[in-house]
Amino acid sequence: MVDNKMMTRFSFNNLLIFIAAFGAVSAWTRNYRNGGHSNQNAPDNVWKWECSHEAIRNLTVIPRCKKVHRSEASSKATELSTCKLTCGEASMLFPKPSGKTKLSKKVVPFAPYRVKLSTLKLSKNGKFTRRVNQLIRFAFGSFKRTLHQGVYRQQAYRGWNLQGRTIESSKRSMEISIILETNAEKLTLYTDESYSLKVNTNNRLISVTIKANNFFGARHALETLSQLTAYHQGHNSLQIIDYADIYDKPAYPYRGVLLDTSRNFYSVPSIRRLIKTMSYNKLNTFHWHITDTHSFPIFIKAVPQLTQYGAYSNTRVYTPRQVKQIAEYGRQHGVRVLPEFDQPAHTGEGWQFGEKEGLGKLAVCVNKEPWQKFCLEPPCGQLNPINQNLYHILSKIYKEYFDLFDPDLFHAGGDEINFNCWNTTKEITDWLHTNYGGRNEEEMMRMWNLFLEKSSKKIYEANDGKEIPLILWTSKMTSIKYLNRFLNPKQHIIQIWTSTKK
Repeated sequence: MVDNKMMTRFSFNNLLIFIAAFGAVSAWTRNYRNGGHSNQNAPDNVWKWECSHEAIRNLTVIPRCKKVHRSEASSKATELSTCKLTCGEASMLFPKPSGKTKLSKKVVPFAPYRVKLSTLKLSKNGKFTRRVNQLIRFAFGSFKRTLHQGVYRQQAYRGWNLQGRTIESSKRSMEISIILETNAEKLTLYTDESYSLKVNTNNRLISVTIKANNFFGARHALETLSQLTAYHQGHNSLQIIDYADIYDKPAYPYRGVLLDTSRNFYSVPSIRRLIKTMSYNKLNTFHWHITDTHSFPIFIKAVPQLTQYGAYSNTRVYTPRQVKQIAEYGRQHGVRVLPEFDQPAHTGEGWQFGEKEGLGKLAVCVNKEPWQKFCLEPPCGQLNPINQNLYHILSKIYKEYFDLFDPDLFHAGGDEINFNCWNTTKEITDWLHTNYGGRNEEEMMRMWNLFLEKSSKKIYEANDGKEIPLILWTSKMTSIKYLNRFLNPKQHIIQIWTSTKK
C-alpha cells in the first residue's frame, strides 16, 4: 500500500484538517457518542432509532439507523448507540474485518471497572519476554482507559446517576484471555497482524478470547473489541454485543500516513496524537519525512552542525531521546515509525557548514535564485555527489538513524533531481568531463547512479553490513528507460507519487 507524497505539500491548516478528520473517524470507531449536552434534569428524548434496510437512491441497500418518533416506533426501536452497534453485518467496525464476522443483535450492559485480563499466555506453553509482556499490558491498559473515558465523558454531561436510573451492570464482569503464538516485538513489512476475537456472554460474565500470532494482532483485536462497546444513556452504563466471532487480517501490509516536519515543525505531543489516531484505524506505518531543504530538525550527535545550521530554532529540534520515545510510542500502538532521509535533492538548510570546516561543498545550489532554474520548488539544494567527504557525513547520519529507529525499511527519497543545478556547478561539470566525457543526461544519470551505489553501501554498513530494502520515490531513475539498468528489484521498493504512465 502506498501513501502519496503530495501529502508533503500540505499546508499547516490542511494537515490540521487531515488530523481532525482522522480524529473524527477514530471517535466514530470508539463510539464516543453523546446525544446532546443534556443534564440529569432534562426530559427524555422523543426519538428512538430503528435499523433500516431501505435502498438509497435506488442503489445498494445499506443498513442505517433511522430516526422515528417514540409514538410511531416499533418494538425493535432502540437508543441510537444500541442501534449503531446492532445495525448491519459488521456493526460499526472500522476498518471492516476482512474475514468471518458474526455479530449478535443483542447487547448487554457491563461496568468498565469489572474488566480484567484473566489469561495471557503463549500457545505452545512458552514464556513471554519481558518486552512483549509490557506491550500487551500497555495495550490492555489503553483499552480499559477507552472504556472508562466512554463512561466518564457521558456522565460528565449528564450527572453520575442519570435521572435516578440504575441497573445491575455493576454485577456483570468481563474477562479477557489473550493467547499469542510468538514473542515478536518488531513490526515489519512481513509481520502477521491477523487475529481472531470471540465474545460470549453467560449470565453475569462476558468472556473474551483473543488469539493472534503476536502482540500486533492482539492489539488490533483489542481495538476491535472497543468498537463493539458503546455508552447507553438510558442505562447510564456501557453496553457490548453479547456474542461475536471475528477473524480479521489487514488487506495491505503497508498502511501509512506521511508527515513532513521539515517544512512545518510539529511538536512531539502532536506527533503522538497522530500516531494514536492512526492506531484507532489500524494503520501501521508512520512515514516521517523529517528533513528537507527547508530545515534539518533532527539532532545528529555525530554531526551537530546539521541542526545548528539547519533547524528553524533551537526549540524546533527533535532530540535523540524524543525520537526514541516517538518510535517506542509507535510500537506500543502498533505503528512502526519509518524515517525518510530525502536525498540527493531536497537537501539545503543544515549543509552549509562544509566549506567553513574544510570539507568542501557538501551541498550545492543551496537557496540559489532564481529558484525556477535550479529546483522544482524553493528553496533549492542538492547534495554534491562528487565530494568524498559527503559520504563520511552520510555514514554518520545513517548509523544514528538505525540506532534511533531500528527500521526494517530505509526510505532514501531520491526524487526531483534538478540536472541544471549540477550542470551549473563547475566542480561537478569538470568531474563529469574528466570521468564520463560529457555532461548530458546520460552522464548525469551515471553520476546519480554512482551516488546511489555509494550511499546504499553506507546504509548497509550502518545496518551491521546487512542489506535492507531501500524505498525510492518515483523519478527519472525509476522510469522505463533507466529502471532496470540502474536499480536492482531485489533491493529497491518504488513508492509512487507521480503518474504511472511514464
